[in-house]
Amino acid sequence: WAQPSDKVFLYAPPQACPDCPESAVRHVQESGMYAKAAKSWWCTQRAYLAGVGELLRRHPAADYYLLVDADTVVFQSTLHRMLHVLEREVLGVADDLYMGHGRMLSDEVGRFIMSGGGVLLRGVTLRRLAALKLDDCAERHLRGAWCWHHLDWVLAECLREIGVRARGHEAFQQYVHKCEPIGTCCKLTAVACHNVRNVTTRKHLVLEHAERIEHKLGSLIAEWVMPCDDERFSWSSTRKASCSGREDPLEPSRAAPGQRRRRRKKPAAKGKAT
Repeated sequence: WAQPSDKVFLYAPPQACPDCPESAVRHVQESGMYAKAAKSWWCTQRAYLAGVGELLRRHPAADYYLLVDADTVVFQSTLHRMLHVLEREVLGVADDLYMGHGRMLSDEVGRFIMSGGGVLLRGVTLRRLAALKLDDCAERHLRGAWCWHHLDWVLAECLREIGVRARGHEAFQQYVHKCEPIGTCCKLTAVACHNVRNVTTRKHLVLEHAERIEHKLGSLIAEWVMPCDDERFSWSSTRKASCSGREDPLEPSRAAPGQRRRRRKKPAAKGKAT
């Protein structure tokens, strides 16, 4: 899905790392099947924030950063439209953003964005994190209290320490392999879809999406681009990211006979970045 001109950093985490301290708490229930994963898997988790730091060092001035997995498909036209509207109609100059397919496993772990579905971070947010907390969080993950925390959890925990919370959005989908057909989750409005391991399938999805959305991007307005309200987002879903009450602008539902569908007013702009 990436173009030669894109600024992409491919990070291959180390397979070896120090042992966790005995004081580090294991979260067996939240980790599920990964609670008994091999040490090499855990080492890749613990190197995640180091990779995020390296991304920032290589590309220090980006307006936005998108963190994805190797088996994630990204639809660039939708992503660029989302960033355009976010920057010009939704976010103020200094507003933070940490958005994607959100999940909440327990009160202790808290809300976080799953990396496979894509983590959208505003540049000002990541640079502030790096200035205040990133190295400290990376150390806690590698050999401290967060040693048994998954990489998605740790990024959210670190961001919470600077007052940034996870925001859910249905354009980012972690579990499309659970959807039959895949298009029921990875829709035309998708920005990123995860766990598409077959290379041919990924290429087909990208080409099909580009053909179908070419003349429809203007329908993706601020009301859809902005993060979902917390109380309406599907934080506990094990399948599909959704925002209750928000229509898909490219696949609107049909009103029942004799009823008229009410349209929401476009939200007032919070600020315009320059």
